[in-house]
Amino acid sequence: MATTLVRRVESWVRDQGARLPPWVPPIAVPRWPWPPPWAPAWPGDRRRQRERMFREEFERRRIQLRELCRAVRVDTIAELQELLCAMVLAECVYKRPVSEMMRYINKFKSDFGGNIISLERVQPSLDHVPHRYLLAEAGDTLFATFIGTNQYKDIIADVNILQGTIFHEDTAQDLADAIDSEQNSDQFGEENIGVSCREKPKQFGKSKPAAHRGFLARAKGIPALELYKLAQKKNRKLVLCGHSLGGAVGNA
Repeated sequence: MATTLVRRVESWVRDQGARLPPWVPPIAVPRWPWPPPWAPAWPGDRRRQRERMFREEFERRRIQLRELCRAVRVDTIAELQELLCAMVLAECVYKRPVSEMMRYINKFKSDFGGNIISLERVQPSLDHVPHRYLLAEAGDTLFATFIGTNQYKDIIADVNILQGTIFHEDTAQDLADAIDSEQNSDQFGEENIGVSCREKPKQFGKSKPAAHRGFLARAKGIPALELYKLAQKKNRKLVLCGHSLGGAVGNA
């Protein structure tokens, strides 16, 4: 009896299930954004949006430059530009050939921005010069950047630590004579000059200015006078810089 009842219930359930329609998932109702993208914007909205974006970008860059000035310990943006240009040139002077060097310069300019690294007319020296250097212009500055220790001959120049005189004997004597003649021509106040001032030419002849002989030998191969005249002709200030041996050559 119970078995017959269970069979009837199962048959009825199957019969009712066959009569039901197949299950269909519910249709998702689309959500339209507001305002719709095709709606025309007011003329003043786009202008205000662009102005806001410009102000935000300007403020972001201003904060970056201020933090960068604080990091490298400079006071003005002009000093920061000069320092960064010198650093970029000190790195790129090692690169050869010229196409590789220009690729690195353009990469640094894109990383920092053309307004910060504004290098123009970058020109390497000839291959036969005693010390390789780069000439570049940036704003009102002419950069002469010297290469550092890169070859075995550079190491020989580094270890040549003996002191060498900067001026020759005749040059030192000419300077002493010039000082002596200037003192003798000025007769006014001779009583107040004293013996110590009249003895300066002799002291100058005894104590001669000297420098690192290896650095000095490299520096004498640099056309410093021509570089100075070129900077004067272009009405620009001359900056001598470099890394390692290049910095020493620029100072010598």
